[in-house]
Amino acid sequence: MPACGAAWLRPGIFLFLLCILCNAAAGEKSTLPGKFRFVRSAELPSGIKISPNNTYAVNLDEVFFQSIENPANDLCILDGSGNIVPFMLQKVPAANASSKENQLTGRIVRNQQLPDGRNAIDFELDKKNNAISSVELVGGRLAVGTQLTIAIGDGKNWQTAVDKLPLSDISKLPEGVNRRFTLPRQQTGKVVRLIVEKGSFPALEAVRVFELQQLEPTPGALIRQYNISAMGSKSENGKLKIAFNTAHTPLTSLKVKLNKELYYSKVTVLGSNDRRKWNEISSGSIRSIDLDRADTLDFPESRYKFIMLHIEHPPESPVKISSIKASGPAYRWVVKGSKEYRKLTICYNSQEVIPTANYQIISANRPAAAYLVSSQQPNKLHKTGVRDRNSWNHLAGALIVVLALVSTLAITGSVKRSGQLLPED
Repeated sequence: MPACGAAWLRPGIFLFLLCILCNAAAGEKSTLPGKFRFVRSAELPSGIKISPNNTYAVNLDEVFFQSIENPANDLCILDGSGNIVPFMLQKVPAANASSKENQLTGRIVRNQQLPDGRNAIDFELDKKNNAISSVELVGGRLAVGTQLTIAIGDGKNWQTAVDKLPLSDISKLPEGVNRRFTLPRQQTGKVVRLIVEKGSFPALEAVRVFELQQLEPTPGALIRQYNISAMGSKSENGKLKIAFNTAHTPLTSLKVKLNKELYYSKVTVLGSNDRRKWNEISSGSIRSIDLDRADTLDFPESRYKFIMLHIEHPPESPVKISSIKASGPAYRWVVKGSKEYRKLTICYNSQEVIPTANYQIISANRPAAAYLVSSQQPNKLHKTGVRDRNSWNHLAGALIVVLALVSTLAITGSVKRSGQLLPED
């Protein structure tokens, strides 16, 4: 009898497991919306009138970027009747203001001691300039405690641009770091006078003077700030390594400030999607030396899930990030004006390759309004299947429970059989 019971149990277990696999596979629905894990509804504000001559936009945020691999294809937009809505992915255009610094030509014409005992150097430009923006000293090591004054004028009349600035000790910074002073505001003049108090200009190699030229706005993408979260950091051998979760947002720049008043650090930016293999995105430097500040790292647009910064610093002087801001282009989906499109449903995040639903909109004029988007919700039409990698953990869990149940039944049956074989007292 026990043998017969075991023989019945084995095909029963097989059929039970087969039913579980079949039910999981049945989750692969043939309808397109059912292949997506999440949905978000989008609705135009009540006061907006829809016109077929206009287009309307759904702005992408961190929630969309985190779950959509390709925002041009890996989604499905439905109208109120469940029909697929044609759309176009678009970078939000903007006219970006820009500027550049130009080095001005000139020469040192005078190195003198003023009547009050201070030392001064006069740098005369080839011609008068109306947008003097910064001055740079090349070479030399000014003594600690030296105070610097910068005046702009015509050689007789002067306008003070920087007044008695105490200079920091940069002896521990890398060799070749020049003293650069960004003026609080642009100045007009032909002669730049550098005055030091409690010091002189030893081994000064050159003086450089720059103007800030404003350029015409150029077409580009609107840049917005994205949220990133720190995950952990460690500092060893003169290098701070800190990782951030960026949720696949499209980043093109990082603005990084350290927790010190004086620093010059080389920075390497790396990206990864699994935190095992890291690819270098870009490298540069950040600094804070008196009036000389540079805190922005620019790089080609990237959409990694994680980024890591390697920040070099003197081993005896560890650093921390006091603030970081991540920025990149803003994206939106654009749809044509239609009364059926007042309320949309956006389905996204599929583990399959979904045929494109991106039917290019002929008229991509500026959208008349933007949709208000709800929070993310599970897609009720979606049923996970064996080809859906997100369902494997649930399937594995179910199999473990079943195997544990089978093992329990087998052990119970074995104990009962052994009890029948024991001799009676």
